[in-house]
Amino acid sequence: MGKVLASDYRGNKMMRFVVPLIAGLLFLTNAARADDWATVQTAAPGAAQSIGFYTAGCLQGAQALPLEGPGYEAIRVSRNRYWGQPVTIDFIKTLSEKIRTAGQPHLYIGDIGQPRGGPAPSGHASHQIGLDADIWFERQPGPRRAPADRENPRLRSLVLADDSGIDDSVFSEQHVFLLRTAAQMPNLDRMFVN
Repeated sequence: MGKVLASDYRGNKMMRFVVPLIAGLLFLTNAARADDWATVQTAAPGAAQSIGFYTAGCLQGAQALPLEGPGYEAIRVSRNRYWGQPVTIDFIKTLSEKIRTAGQPHLYIGDIGQPRGGPAPSGHASHQIGLDADIWFERQPGPRRAPADRENPRLRSLVLADDSGIDDSVFSEQHVFLLRTAAQMPNLDRMFVN
């Protein structure tokens, strides 16, 4: 049977203080360098893995979403935020195909994540581990946008200008179908709507 010495106790107590302190300093250092994460152009090698949490993490083995496919097109591609875990990329492709098969206009896919995740310099606190995806509600039929028009697309909001509710002149059964279809897919954990 071992004895617990007072010096061991002080050491353990000190470690309980020092380890969180170091972790906090590293977090602040990384948060201050969001622009550094945005300069990385390629995924980290290795098996797909999310490290950390949606708002404080990174990823390895990310896949790039092709910039267009059956039923979707990526927008704001100059941000290089079309990378995600394979399960996220598959979700987008499957949802887009279901929407296309139903005869609806293609989806606009916004931010997913950066090639190695991490904090983005603008727009999101989350999207750091490759499991988030922005899927826009724009349901206007029409041809695909030219690549230059995808950078700053004008997409209608479903919310009234004063944020008092949904704009019934824009909201349609196509939106209900999109939400229902996404919500019924097996790999969806949670969905935020605005």
